[in-house]
Parts: sequence; C-alpha cells; structure tokens
Amino acid sequence: MNKKVDLLVIDPQFDFVDPQGTLSVPGAKEDMQRLAVFIEKNTSRLDDIHVSLDQHHLVHIANPIYWMNSNGDSPTPFTQIIAADLMSGKWLTRNPDLRTHALSYLQDLEKTGKYTHTIWPPHCLIGSPGAAIEENLFKALLKWESQFEMVDMVSKGSN
Repeated sequence: MNKKVDLLVIDPQFDFVDPQGTLSVPGAKEDMQRLAVFIEKNTSRLDDIHVSLDQHHLVHIANPIYWMNSNGDSPTPFTQIIAADLMSGKWLTRNPDLRTHALSYLQDLEKTGKYTHTIWPPHCLIGSPGAAIEENLFKALLKWESQFEMVDMVSKGSN
C-alpha cells in the first residue's frame, strides 16, 4: 500500500524570506532554496503540495494604522495592546465604529492566556511584492504543477 505524501509550506513570502522583507527571518532565503531543490528532486513522489499565504489589507487590527493614541499617533511596530489599554483610552481605534469589535477581539485573545495583541509592521499586503512567493520556490512549484497537478494555495490573515 502506497502512502500519500503531502508537503505543507507555510508563508514562503518575500516579506518573511528576503533579507529586505518587512519581517525577514534569518536563514529563510536559504531554506526556500533548499526546499525548491527538494521539490524538484521529489516531484514524482509528492501527491499534494499545500502553501499557506499570509495576506493582509493595510487596514487590519494588527497594523499601526488601525490604532491611535489621544494625539492621533499610531503605535510603533511590536507595541502590545491589551483590552485595558482600549478601555482606558491609552489606545483608540482610528475608526470609532471598530471599537466594539476590537475590544471583543482583545478580550477573547486575553482569555486564552497565550498571546498579547501585538502590532506588526505592515507585511504581505495583498497584491504587493512582499506577498509574493520566493522566486526559486515559485519556479519549483510551477514545475511540479506542470505534471498537471495544482498547488493548493491557502490565503490566510485577511480576517
């Protein structure tokens, strides 16, 4: 009995992979090159390839533009915001209509006890070069698709 072999690739995009990317991960560029070689060497053995793609709009709860202080200034990237900050007015939603949603989001996140809401630099903006798949990996994925398969591209991060 042959086992099915799936490959899952998570967020292989310019903003994470390239040293010039907004949230560059050290060594990721080299990892993508190794992964491209792996796919090319194992094309016939891979039954499915799934690629998650982090994709955001500029107006997003984790981006600075969503928030402001009483002076109208946005938080800097990596600022952490908790529900108490919103309730006290330390941080406000730039659009007052989003306050209820933001408060609910922050409270739900805090209930898990795992994470604090962090502001990120805008990254992987939909349609931007930063959202593109690393070039060597993309070529390997196209080559794999040329055997009449389809890479399952899973967009995430927009809600």
